[in-house]
Amino acid sequence: MAFSLPLFNVSFDAWTGGHVPAVDAPDSVDNPCQLYLNAKFPADQADGDPAFYTPTIFLRIPLLGYRPIRGDIVQVRPPTVDYYKVRWIQNVHIGFPNEYIAAAVEQCNAVGATPRP
Repeated sequence: MAFSLPLFNVSFDAWTGGHVPAVDAPDSVDNPCQLYLNAKFPADQADGDPAFYTPTIFLRIPLLGYRPIRGDIVQVRPPTVDYYKVRWIQNVHIGFPNEYIAAAVEQCNAVGATPRP
């Protein structure tokens, strides 16, 4: 087998519709996922200033799992307590055993501000 099957061994909580972790309870909890920093991905997020460089981080989610939308905030746990803002979503590897939802995320703080200080 030339590819490995994703292992969704951590979970995430999600805040949607303008809700933020600093003041609101999560809208969805304990969703299986995997957090992945892809060093080979050709597009990194930046606002034109190298001080705000952010490598592309992917939240991998089972294809039939909870699907966050652009602008949602997610918290992956355990072991991390970091927050991430969803920037892009796409179903990937469709038709193959390793299909999943890929969400490109950016680090943020508990009110959704990026870049995270």
